Amino acid sequence: MPVAKYPASCPVCRATTSHETLARLAVDGHSFSRCTSCGLVIAIPDDVNGHADYSGYGEYLVGSLTTQQDTIRYTQRSSRDFVRYVRTGYGTRARILDFGAGGGFFVKAMRDAGFVVDGVEISDKLIEYSETTLGVRLHRGLGELEGTYDAVHIAQVLEHVPPDALHALLQALVHRLRIGGVIWGSTPNIESLNIRLSGKRDPVIAPPEHCTYFSCTSLDRFLSGHGLAKQRLFTSGMSSNSFLRRDRFTPSFLEKRPATSAQKWLLTYPLRGAFKSAGWALSFTLNGYQIHFRYLRV
Repeated sequence: MPVAKYPASCPVCRATTSHETLARLAVDGHSFSRCTSCGLVIAIPDDVNGHADYSGYGEYLVGSLTTQQDTIRYTQRSSRDFVRYVRTGYGTRARILDFGAGGGFFVKAMRDAGFVVDGVEISDKLIEYSETTLGVRLHRGLGELEGTYDAVHIAQVLEHVPPDALHALLQALVHRLRIGGVIWGSTPNIESLNIRLSGKRDPVIAPPEHCTYFSCTSLDRFLSGHGLAKQRLFTSGMSSNSFLRRDRFTPSFLEKRPATSAQKWLLTYPLRGAFKSAGWALSFTLNGYQIHFRYLRV
């Protein structure tokens, strides 16, 4: 069987310096290598003919009405800072592009907030889900859109992008962003304490769907190299996903609603509080589970 090799130069910083193999992350027929110059980690398939197909991606979203309502409420809460920033900087009718729109929840939340929003998604399943469940129509590519935007939102997307397609994607997104516009997003942190402790047991380590893994250093070099000026770059959170699941993709008891009042007050709430406190502390060390970024086009 043919084996893929690390590219001649780093897909992000273009350095031709050596890379190191991360044997502890090897999983699902993939090897992992880190650029010794910028820290970018990429998953390399052992079979060069293997590839990720996102046309049916999104099974995790097909759930009950309660799950949908919870997701809507969570999206509204978690996007408050984004709404305030965009409304203050670009007005109540700012144009927003959500790239990697998933099930359409962020697009709906932003439209409900009064903004003009377009969403792009490549999964047929998620596009159908968004339209039938939320009444939100998503686009299949940037070519279907016109004009520029005040803000580009790209949350939990970069880890899905093949390393050799990273620069082309960011260039296309920057092209859609007006001068002075903001690109705002998040991606898992390969340098997080979660991954340092749990390695390939962490659900973030999931090739071929997740094939590109950033640190704060590699992400800053990537974004700054496309004419974007850093406003904020930080990490947050410590997830229980790495430690309490029986397998990577089966939610643990801590991620579900407590079965009894005793479990809620004696086990679930104290443990959630402990992880939340640990995540808060990690935000000061750049070792949090997620990287959050906000950059301006200058």
